[in-house]
Amino acid sequence: MPATLKILVCYHKPAKLYKDDIHEPIHCGRACCTLPEEEKQWMLEHMRGDDTGENISTLGLHFAETSAIYWAWKNYNELGNPDYIGLCHYRRLFTQEDIESFANYDIMAPSEKNWRARSVREIFLEHHGTPNLEEAVSMLTEQDPSCREPAEAYLQCTEGYYYNMFIMKREIFDEYCQKLFGVLFRIHEKMDYARATYYNRRMPAFIAERLTGIFISEKEGRGRVKKCTHRRIEKSAKPDVIPKSGSRGVVVCLSADNDYAPYLLVTIASIKDNRHPGDLYELYVLDGGLSDIRRKHILSLADEAFCIRFIDINAYLDDIDTTVFQLRAHFSEATYYRFFIPEIFRHFDRLLYLDCDLIVHHNLAELYGTNMRNYALAAVPDISIHAALREPSAGEIHSYLTEKLGLKNPYSYFQAGVLLLDIKKLRGMDFTNKCLKRLQEIGKPLYVDQCVMNSVLNGEYYSLEMKWNVSWQVPYYVKFPEKRLSAEEYAEYFGARRNPCIVHYSGAIKPWKNTELELADLWWKYARKTGFYENLLTLATKRIAQDISAYRSNQIKYCWYKFLSNITFGKARRQYKRLRQICKEHIRATRDILQG
Repeated sequence: MPATLKILVCYHKPAKLYKDDIHEPIHCGRACCTLPEEEKQWMLEHMRGDDTGENISTLGLHFAETSAIYWAWKNYNELGNPDYIGLCHYRRLFTQEDIESFANYDIMAPSEKNWRARSVREIFLEHHGTPNLEEAVSMLTEQDPSCREPAEAYLQCTEGYYYNMFIMKREIFDEYCQKLFGVLFRIHEKMDYARATYYNRRMPAFIAERLTGIFISEKEGRGRVKKCTHRRIEKSAKPDVIPKSGSRGVVVCLSADNDYAPYLLVTIASIKDNRHPGDLYELYVLDGGLSDIRRKHILSLADEAFCIRFIDINAYLDDIDTTVFQLRAHFSEATYYRFFIPEIFRHFDRLLYLDCDLIVHHNLAELYGTNMRNYALAAVPDISIHAALREPSAGEIHSYLTEKLGLKNPYSYFQAGVLLLDIKKLRGMDFTNKCLKRLQEIGKPLYVDQCVMNSVLNGEYYSLEMKWNVSWQVPYYVKFPEKRLSAEEYAEYFGARRNPCIVHYSGAIKPWKNTELELADLWWKYARKTGFYENLLTLATKRIAQDISAYRSNQIKYCWYKFLSNITFGKARRQYKRLRQICKEHIRATRDILQG
């Protein structure tokens, strides 16, 4: 008889319904539901609740989807006693291909996610600021001392299993629940929810994510674990974005995830401070997961003539395998959102894209009105690439630009932090699909999406004056610029640096960490105009302290992993070599910042 499977699909509000022989929708936290009556009735009619039999539904506010896991554990017969049990969310589902192969494995889970080269432990501390995770791991190892080493290894990794999403064999699920709830109930009892932040009210659920990751990671070496490379997000309607001010406004697009939201705030403040009276501005933020409080901070800068709107980028990622978005150094997935601009803003004629690690020091209306001479894109040539091409060891970068990217002229490479875009021309050339296809062909682009766009356009763009994108890191990264730049380039760059219209703080060296460097004062000038200057100052201080601490910690870990990789064999050796390489990259990146 073939093995049977039941996957619980967690809901907390009405959404697209996933219900068939395998998928079983469940209303999490039904006993404490606060939905409007009409929405609550829809949930009652279309799915079971987690409030029957033995349950913790009243704790749904704190346990989130974990209440569904508990319900399934204690009421397994209600699901027909399947051989395998799974959990997913109405916005995140396993693909049909993965589901069809479930019986070949003990556990299935989404591939690990990399959060900008920071460890699972660091991410938790940054987002929650509490010792709860360390307490939970301590409780786990009290229950099962054999978990100590796998737990520590997982917390140090930069990739983690998130989302509380899995498919497990029944007996493994039972073991998982015993360990999971043996810890979660103790954490729940210790929590002082009256003093916890609104976000941290779901602490048991956040802890569950990390414990799930530890459990799956531990099983990798002893069981058949499949990492699912494709994760499908619920398809939502793509927003129909219409220009608010017709052709009269200056349309600006920015993108950020929650980590970069404070710096996005400074960019927007600088744009607003330099607009002319009577100018109309429309700002659109491609939202890569901004929290409610971050959105409120950003919206505090809006007024009648300075409109700010957020666009959920997930609708455009539905059919994309986002694992192709290769991340390096300080880059995040949000940098790839530029690919989708022509599709999102299909009703617009032109648009100005800006990175969120820059400040505007001039009225953008002047740049926005540039005659692009029939080109689809306008940008500033990348002066750093020009300098690199004149280094004694320039062969490698020259080969990369001409062979890997296929550029006819490597000096045509542009910097993508400031882009003036002709939307209709970009759509006419199928820009989005060409970029996605080229990304797959390149594999691991050196400067992520910027390399891909350069490869697609291959020098066919309008060259803007350097004052519109002054890369501040050039004097810190380029040794002897007078020997690496032509006389014309040298004069234009340093002239633009003395009188910039836009200062782009590209690279790993940032003004919020290196306040003593030239032009850092301009960033802080606009930071004071956000209304959240003290927050930015505190955040900068914390980040510097974290960098120093991480630098020392990574030096120690590097030596330790190097030692272990020399005395172990097989899979363990490969794992320690990978961890050693990660530490090496962290050390190099942090040293660049600290020595900036």
